[in-house]
Amino acid sequence: MSAFSASVTIYGHQDRPLIRTLPRLLEKVLETEERATVLVPQDLLEVVDKGLWTYTPLGFLPHGKKREGVSGDPSLQPIWLTSVFENPNNAGVLVVFDYQVVAEKDLLAGAFTRILDLFSLSDKSSVTHFCKRLDVYRALHADMVMWKDEGSWNKAQELLQSF
Repeated sequence: MSAFSASVTIYGHQDRPLIRTLPRLLEKVLETEERATVLVPQDLLEVVDKGLWTYTPLGFLPHGKKREGVSGDPSLQPIWLTSVFENPNNAGVLVVFDYQVVAEKDLLAGAFTRILDLFSLSDKSSVTHFCKRLDVYRALHADMVMWKDEGSWNKAQELLQSF
C-alpha cells in the first residue's frame, strides 16, 4: 500500500453557513496557484455552484462541473465541483464538504497533497459524516490540524481529540 502524505486541515463551523467559508478557502488555494477539487453532496452541488459565481458582487471564482449535455475539458478548470470522488482537473487540493464520505483507497489514489475538510459542528448528520472521514484520516496516519470558527478561526486540536 502507498504511503499517505497529504496534510488534512479541518474546519469546524458553529453558526456560519459552510457556503460562506468555502469561497474564502478557495481564494487562498488559487492564490498559491494550486487547483482544487471540491467534493460536494449531490443535493448541494447547484447551491455551491451558484455560491461561487455570486458570493461577492465584485467577482467570482472560476470553476466548472459536469453538466448534462455540455462537453468541456475539466483539466482547464482551476476549481472542479463534483459529487463523486474524482480529480479530473489534476488538483493538488481536495476540499471535502459537509456530508461526504471518503474511502481510504480513494485518498491513496487521489494524488492530493492537501485536504481541506469542512463540516458543521451544530449539525448532527454533518458531525456523523465527519467522524467517518476522521476514522479514515486516522487509519492513514494523516497529519491533521483542526480550526474552529468562533467568530474568528482558532486552533482546536483538543476538540479534534474528542471525536
